[in-house]
Amino acid sequence: MLSFLAHADSTQQTQSIVKLHSPKKASIYSAVLPGLGQAYNKKYWKIPLVYATLGLSSYYMLSNRDSFKVRQAALINLSDNDSTTKTSWYFTNMPISALKAQRTYYRTNRDYGIIAIAAFYVLNIIDAAVDAHFYQFNIDKPLAMQKSKPWHVFSSVQGGKQQFGIRWEF
Repeated sequence: MLSFLAHADSTQQTQSIVKLHSPKKASIYSAVLPGLGQAYNKKYWKIPLVYATLGLSSYYMLSNRDSFKVRQAALINLSDNDSTTKTSWYFTNMPISALKAQRTYYRTNRDYGIIAIAAFYVLNIIDAAVDAHFYQFNIDKPLAMQKSKPWHVFSSVQGGKQQFGIRWEF
């Protein structure tokens, strides 16, 4: 998005082009490819964090999905009452109630993994939009101009006794 600003000069009028940083563009970039909005905002250190959170969530979801599928197949094989079906040796002596409990456990964790992936994906988009909003916001100058200390060491005499202390100002 380009914005044209006209500056009045005593001798001539010039036009300067000011390039605005777009939060909408950063959001779209992050939605298309996670981490691209952070690159657009020049926050390159956040890109590995985006991929680490999405990767760990995906790994958690996929490993729980695989464990869920194994237990589901074993449960189907054990409960079909057919002596010709083969079940893994690990599940042959396991009670069906324990197998159902494990299946439910892994299905729940798989669902949590899916929720985590969606949450980190949306958080990635929100982070890119917020960073784009504050792209030209400079906090260094106001903090550097602050010259007073928020705390003071003091001593006084009250009632004939010497007192020492620290006072904090907000």
